[in-house]
Amino acid sequence: MRYLSFFVAVSVLLLFAGCSEHKNPTPPTVDPPVVETPQPVPASPQPLPADPAPAPPPDVALPEQPADPVAAPPAVPEPVLTAKVGDVVSVLYTGTLDDGTVFDASSRHGNKPYPFEVGTRSVIPGFDDGVIGMSVGETKKLHIPAAQAYGAVDPANFVMVPKSAFPPEMQLSPGQRVGMTGPDGHVYNLGILEVGENDVKLDTNHPMAGMDLNFEITMVKIAPGQPAPVLPVLVQPASDQPAPDQSAPDQSAPDQP
Repeated sequence: MRYLSFFVAVSVLLLFAGCSEHKNPTPPTVDPPVVETPQPVPASPQPLPADPAPAPPPDVALPEQPADPVAAPPAVPEPVLTAKVGDVVSVLYTGTLDDGTVFDASSRHGNKPYPFEVGTRSVIPGFDDGVIGMSVGETKKLHIPAAQAYGAVDPANFVMVPKSAFPPEMQLSPGQRVGMTGPDGHVYNLGILEVGENDVKLDTNHPMAGMDLNFEITMVKIAPGQPAPVLPVLVQPASDQPAPDQSAPDQSAPDQP
């Protein structure tokens, strides 16, 4: 019975509470609407313009680019003219003996260059050969042995001349040099070797025979000579006839130059 009363009392309380809720309902809470603000769409990045190349100052010249070494051919030096056989050269010279004695020089002839044709032996062989290869303005020293100058003293060139060939008032003595005119009209400078009662022994060798000579030569001018003409070679046609006998001249053939 006690339990029943307790149960009834709890039921009444619950019922009263339910009635109260229906009598004063609590309005539901409603959140205010949220309005979203549209965000601007970022633009895609654009590339920056390249900086222009700085212009050179107006008063500064740009350096020139070196030329292509392959395109430019190397400079060819001009050949140097040198004396050769057949050229006519002009030289200044000073000639001395081994003891330093000057026996001849251009200064004794007004410093005029001496001209001659190379290779013709119009001068002594050592002098003639010594100028070959020289260029204008070049100075060269030569030592020429007697064999390439006026040769050795040859006893075959000693001659006996009658004393009557000399003027009677002329005093003759060994070692003296006298001038005599030869058959060709040229005056020769001869040395007296011996003086006899009726004859005089003369040395017709060159006064500088047997002497070594020294020269200092300066090339002044070179006039190139003309090259020798090339003569055509005559070729005889082949023939079935036997060759003539070379031991006897062919009378039918004209004389050869």
